[in-house]
Amino acid sequence: MVNAGSKGNLVNISQIIATVGQQNIEGKRIKYGFKDRTLPHFTKFDFGLESRGFCIHNYLQGLTPTEFFFHSMAGREGIIDTACKTADTGYIQRRLCKSMESHSIQYDGTVRDSLNQIIQFLYGGDGMDPSSLESQKLTLVSDNEEEFINKYHYDFSIDMNHFGLGVMTERAIEDFLDIDFLKIKHILVTEEQLLREYRDFLKKEILIDGSNMVCLPINIQRLIKTAQNIHHIHPMSDKSNLHHVEVIQKVRELVNSLIVVKGDETIAIESQYNATLLLKIYVYSNLSSKQVVFEHRLTNKALNWIIGEIKDKFYHSMATPGEMVGAIAGQSIGEPSTQMTLNTFHYAGVSAKNVTLGVPRLNEIMNLSAIIQTPQIKVHVEETAKFDRDHAKDVQSQLEYTSIRKLIKRTEIQYDPKDSQSLIDDDHWIRYAESPNKRKSKFVLRFILDHMQLINKDLSLGNICQCINEQFSEMLIAHSNEGCSGDPIIRIRAIKNYNKKSHIKLNDMRILLHLELYIFNNLRLKGIEGITRVVMDKDAHSKEWILYTEGSNYLDILNYERVNFKKTVTNNIIETFNILGVEASRQLILDELSKVYGDTYINSHHLQLLADTMSHYGELRAVSRYGICKAPTGTLMRASYEQTVDVLYDSAIFAEKDKMEDVSSNIIAGRFSRIGTGFCDMSFDSACLPVEANNSFVLEAIQSPTWSIDQDYETKEIEVNNEPVDAFMASPMQSDDEFVDVESTDDDKLTNEFDKWFNDPSSDTIFDHYITFDTASPMLEPTSPMLFDHPNTKSIVTPAYISYGPRPPSET
Repeated sequence: MVNAGSKGNLVNISQIIATVGQQNIEGKRIKYGFKDRTLPHFTKFDFGLESRGFCIHNYLQGLTPTEFFFHSMAGREGIIDTACKTADTGYIQRRLCKSMESHSIQYDGTVRDSLNQIIQFLYGGDGMDPSSLESQKLTLVSDNEEEFINKYHYDFSIDMNHFGLGVMTERAIEDFLDIDFLKIKHILVTEEQLLREYRDFLKKEILIDGSNMVCLPINIQRLIKTAQNIHHIHPMSDKSNLHHVEVIQKVRELVNSLIVVKGDETIAIESQYNATLLLKIYVYSNLSSKQVVFEHRLTNKALNWIIGEIKDKFYHSMATPGEMVGAIAGQSIGEPSTQMTLNTFHYAGVSAKNVTLGVPRLNEIMNLSAIIQTPQIKVHVEETAKFDRDHAKDVQSQLEYTSIRKLIKRTEIQYDPKDSQSLIDDDHWIRYAESPNKRKSKFVLRFILDHMQLINKDLSLGNICQCINEQFSEMLIAHSNEGCSGDPIIRIRAIKNYNKKSHIKLNDMRILLHLELYIFNNLRLKGIEGITRVVMDKDAHSKEWILYTEGSNYLDILNYERVNFKKTVTNNIIETFNILGVEASRQLILDELSKVYGDTYINSHHLQLLADTMSHYGELRAVSRYGICKAPTGTLMRASYEQTVDVLYDSAIFAEKDKMEDVSSNIIAGRFSRIGTGFCDMSFDSACLPVEANNSFVLEAIQSPTWSIDQDYETKEIEVNNEPVDAFMASPMQSDDEFVDVESTDDDKLTNEFDKWFNDPSSDTIFDHYITFDTASPMLEPTSPMLFDHPNTKSIVTPAYISYGPRPPSET
């Protein structure tokens, strides 16, 4: 099952036959549930594997009672997690759909909302329908130099008379050699250089993580195999009737014909370039002249067929106007969130790199939380030293905020009135220290520091004493035993210049107690405030050293001179917006959403639309009641989301008008929305239709509260249910024709008159038009019974409408 991919993975197999492994609660080992131990079965302060939740046995052997208990704890967490996340993910999907419900593609290619505000200038950046895209490999990025040369490089040192022998037909070789050699060389070298430039650009700007997977509407490798099958081409034995210059010209014409954005303006040209760049590189790399002729042996017909298929597939893959891409994006992002775990911490091999993922992180992004659970900055060191581990470690020590509390092993206050005659055995060195002539306390505060921490933080006792003396120059004086053997020690005394009016007693030990607590919590030795910890890690792809911080102080880190500020990023969206602006924060939203979903495939079109929805106002707006209800949409749309009564009250107070352009507003009113096939209006010119006598039937509806009669028609008046009704009939084609008598209140008689006229082809009475109308006048109820309920009656109208048309043929 694992090999087939239907169910399970290697972890399940290892738990069955090897070991179940470590059980974790909230991303950590089993905590102490009893006093200083996890279960009464273990001794106190036992930090061993078994006592902290590691299940040594496997499922075949069976678990011990304690292992079973810890395993049940982890399983219980999963059950609770599933129950809790259902409500959260459902609410997330509702917020997504409500915030983007009116986003649709317009005829100019832009994505707009119900207010006609532009969300995206081009849907997804390329204008393609996500359902037409498929993931495939762009081998140009992953190929090494040897593979690149085999595919695209030509060796001009060989004799050109032997060029293409056994691969190309004689006619193709002759046509190729008829071209000037310098021209041939220039064309082929230019093709290779272009592909090299594209490869470098992809690695530096687009596929910087080393991946070669892209989503494109065309799979050229599959088209090549299909073309070979259709045209019966055997790539190992057949010969191609194409030559290389001809292939390059055809492919260049193909690429130039793939147009997404039309126009000669600068912005249109740039949009067209960006929209088709990836596809252009893909086409050039798969239909290079050497591959088409030497490797695939394609004929002229086969290549033309492939080019035609590419054009056809390309234009069929473009997103159509009227597509409600917002609702699709909301569903596409919301559905995978139901597969997430509620609380996920991602470690990536380094324990300090824990980052909140899953539903909590998705909520943080959508709510634009200013205070997040795990703020982190990814710090790149300067370019010249990014591969130097010692340099990165030095920067690490400079960035990490270091207070004296991280260095202290213990503190103590002792009575030691004179430095020169110290009563403390370990402080004989103080007898030789210079002491200023000031009043000093008889009590001394001693800090015993951790020697290894001093080395790791790159600090000396002299630095620490200098910081204390500078920050508390009027209150304290500090000395250290720097250069002496034994534990690092700092002695601190309270000092005070002589002042008779002072009410503070210098020898009061409470002063030192307060000073001890203050120094312990607030004395800053080095680093950037807010950065509680910094860890190093080597990037697997680029092999450069990267620093990850716990805590965030983005502005100060960007200003640090030994940091590459162009690449350094934080995961705090609000902080990025305040410092770098809306474009940077929009990109960060996109990146963070991609991290949250990880390996779960969500097309980038949907994530881009969400990021643009949150940032298209020029400021960030959350996908919540504070963002959706803040948008200037219709009253009914905002009321259909949350805080219905408040929204309606405010709208009534300020006399707001709802233009009924939102999807929700039209649903509430029972109207059709301008979406999908109802996106456009249809104009119908009946005069342009071919009308044949007595064979065509064209209906028109004229809405009028009072029936307006054209001058060519003669008016008759009848009474129905004691209500006067104006009826009109067409003028006869000949002056001696008779009118049908409709001046009657007898329903049966009227029906019989019309039956006679409809069913008697030989009747002398000929009318251009016939009419149908309700028994009631336009002011009466529309549920009144029809007067002329006749099978030949082609149109039944509401009281506010009249219908007329050519007389039906006699055979109907």
